[in-house]
Amino acid sequence: MPSALAQKVLSPSPLNLRGLRPHEVTNPNAALDLIVVIEPEHDQSATELGRIFAEHRTELLELMRTHGNVLFRGFDVSREEFQSVVSRGFQSNRYIWMFPMAARWARLMLNFPIIGWMVQALLGWIEARATGRKIVDDKLSTLANDQTIQFPHHEYGIFFNVPHVIAFYCDKESGSEGETIICDAKAGFEDMNPVVRRKFENTRHIRYRSANQWYLPPFTAPAILKHPMDSHPTMNFTAYHHEVFAQVARDYFPNSRITTEELDETFTFEPTFVGHDGQAIEMGEEDVADIARAHLNHSVLLPWKQGDVLLMDNFRVVHGRLNAGTPRKELQIMLCDYVRNKNRFTL
Repeated sequence: MPSALAQKVLSPSPLNLRGLRPHEVTNPNAALDLIVVIEPEHDQSATELGRIFAEHRTELLELMRTHGNVLFRGFDVSREEFQSVVSRGFQSNRYIWMFPMAARWARLMLNFPIIGWMVQALLGWIEARATGRKIVDDKLSTLANDQTIQFPHHEYGIFFNVPHVIAFYCDKESGSEGETIICDAKAGFEDMNPVVRRKFENTRHIRYRSANQWYLPPFTAPAILKHPMDSHPTMNFTAYHHEVFAQVARDYFPNSRITTEELDETFTFEPTFVGHDGQAIEMGEEDVADIARAHLNHSVLLPWKQGDVLLMDNFRVVHGRLNAGTPRKELQIMLCDYVRNKNRFTL
């Protein structure tokens, strides 16, 4: 862990900055360096956490770029305070990913009197239908907690604007399981079978079609995302091969309950890889399994604690779900600091 960087984050209040410990994860071969943990030594207040976000944005971004995630554990933060804390350090909005324009113009439209409110109401309806999320307010939403499995992905990596930072808040932890899979996207991309990796490199775009969502037209997205700070490439594939991923995950996590019996019907997108010549590139089930294995080789299966606040670099890592837990966990999320995606509709 960079000592100079750690010193900047620790100052001036006493904080404990450390690596993730083996007993804090479920998988025995976890990539523990994917998550940096920051704990209070004395001041556990939301005010102190807000100060860290406001004064150390640059250091937090660098910690996320280097490690992938920063987990604040042991702070006394309510859901309402979570929104205020995050907003002190990062520019957040729940809707920007849906706009086929730069983030600054999207924010301008949303701030228009009356029109902005009407647009937000429409987009909130679309988001709720498309993702299964509960709408909390203008910036905060409840992460969909009713799917049992989800392939590791960049959050909204296939849409117009991609959040650079995702802020998570654990509103309710599970009694058992309910972990989030967090994978090193950089290492996973490099660890893929070279033949599969070349398929991403040779793809002009991935075309996504929804089988049952009439309000979402077909659209295309780049097969590779590049980090906004160091341009490192990662795979940008939202795979809906749930059975394939479930089988791979069972091999890696034999003690976890992994089932596809309660899949949400909204997750029905059909992705097609399109080469630079306009022809389809075959991406078979074994290719999808190889992608899964490459990323699970560099993964953390993270159980949540009540009140956890996690900052995730959405370009540095991919995340997913094995199960929602018993009882189901509830995560609040805020999407922050959007980066323009090379994306276009294909009607």
